[in-house]
Amino acid sequence: MAAPASATMKAFAGDWVVNKGLSDDLDPMLKLQGIAWLVRKAITTQTVTLHVKQYEKDSVDTLETGMTGAAGLKLATEIRPLDWEFRERANPAFGTINEKTRYIQEAEIEDAFLREGWCPGEDLMECWGENQQRGWTGNQVWGFAMVKGERKHVRKFVVAKGEKVVKVSLVYDFVRKL
Repeated sequence: MAAPASATMKAFAGDWVVNKGLSDDLDPMLKLQGIAWLVRKAITTQTVTLHVKQYEKDSVDTLETGMTGAAGLKLATEIRPLDWEFRERANPAFGTINEKTRYIQEAEIEDAFLREGWCPGEDLMECWGENQQRGWTGNQVWGFAMVKGERKHVRKFVVAKGEKVVKVSLVYDFVRKL
């Protein structure tokens, strides 16, 4: 379902389900990140639903995202304060990631792939992280874009390891507002 106009990156709480038909294949990105074949297959065959809460903690906007797969299987929870301060987060599949998150405007984004295609004038969210053990960096920009005539939540990823770079987009359908 299309995202309502009331859903913005600053008013994002709700449930969102990945639309595999509109999203890119994640396997090349996951492979570059050192994810084992069996785990990659488990990730790419799941239909993931995001359960997003948004609140203020210590005067900082914070996103808390619970992820579930088939039959409500709980996959992970991410907590992202939007203050552009580095925090370390352990993830069973991706390892230890040192990451930071913030609101950003389109004009501030350097990479053309990450910058282009958003709904005009809307706030975006940038997440930057690195995994020193596996040697990769990842930059993500989240926002809303028109996809096949409908407003959708989109997450664009640029992952680099040495000279190799993979760029993918995930598209999410709106389920319900929380």
